[in-house]
Amino acid sequence: ATSKIEVIPASDDANAFEVSQADGTAVLTVNTSTVGATLIGALTVGADDAGHDVIFYGDTASSNMTWDTSGDDLILNDSRLFIDQDDNDYALYIEAQNTTSNAFEVISDALTTGKAAQFYSNSSDTNTRSLVRIYNDNTSATGTTALNIRQDANQKAIVIDSAATTNHVLRIDGPLTTTGVCFLIDDVDAITTGNIAKFHSNSSDTGRREL
Repeated sequence: ATSKIEVIPASDDANAFEVSQADGTAVLTVNTSTVGATLIGALTVGADDAGHDVIFYGDTASSNMTWDTSGDDLILNDSRLFIDQDDNDYALYIEAQNTTSNAFEVISDALTTGKAAQFYSNSSDTNTRSLVRIYNDNTSATGTTALNIRQDANQKAIVIDSAATTNHVLRIDGPLTTTGVCFLIDDVDAITTGNIAKFHSNSSDTGRREL
């Protein structure tokens, strides 16, 4: 027979099994009424450089959160990471020290009508802010392109749908260009009946303006 320690209470109770400190403070309780356990204090699984897998199962088959000790990975299998941040702080903060690999990567090869990423705000606050900011802060990083878009399909690469009436739709602010080019459309060598650029207006307004 397998050696084991078994506690069978006379009746189901919130504290059917309890481990306490010398002063009587409970640090581990097992509830046989609603079936659960409460641990007060740190929980350590394994030792440094000698870990173990830990699995948290969901109610749906194959849905779980797994700490894979062999890969040093926290894996969400058929699950989602839901962050509900009600405090005035980061909801997700990543500090990466990688050099040749990506700090953040999304691979969505099964997309149909969905998106690989969406940034949405419905705040009515009038304070100045940016919804998305890409910031290369080091002046020595002369090989860095702040935003690189590659579109391999015969479809638009950038679409701007703006409701602005008196403000800019697209603005290049304060470039320090001296001998370079502020705006360049290059290598349009396959063009036949198309246009390198097209600016079109069909406004009937008689006010003075520049296209």
